[in-house]
Amino acid sequence: MRVFNRFSIRTKLALIALQPVLLILPIIVWRDAWIALDETRDGQAVVAAGIGVVEMVHELQKERGLTAGFLNASADRVADFESRLKTQRGAADAAIEGWRGAVEALPDSVADVSALMEDLAGIAKLKDLRRSVDARSIETA
Repeated sequence: MRVFNRFSIRTKLALIALQPVLLILPIIVWRDAWIALDETRDGQAVVAAGIGVVEMVHELQKERGLTAGFLNASADRVADFESRLKTQRGAADAAIEGWRGAVEALPDSVADVSALMEDLAGIAKLKDLRRSVDARSIETA
């Protein structure tokens, strides 16, 4: 307390006025850090969904290529394409499920998740298309 007595009235008033600022400042800094952390988590979810869609598209493109080969294969090569196509369909289905999980993990604040889920519903047509391919009832160009 003796140290405080050595200060002038102006300095004492300044120190008293500074105390609330020094108490509020850490709270403001903590809040800003919390907001930044929350935004980082949202960003990670978006990146995961982006990676998921890239992987899904890649696997579906590989399936498309094998499907073209299967539909255009000669009779002696159909069995080879059929087994490779079945394996690729499993990989494509796994990628679709991975993307579905990433989309479902997106927070509502990031994107219109319902629109993305509608895109997933469009993938349901893939099963019918695969049945047609297996029956070789699709015309090729």
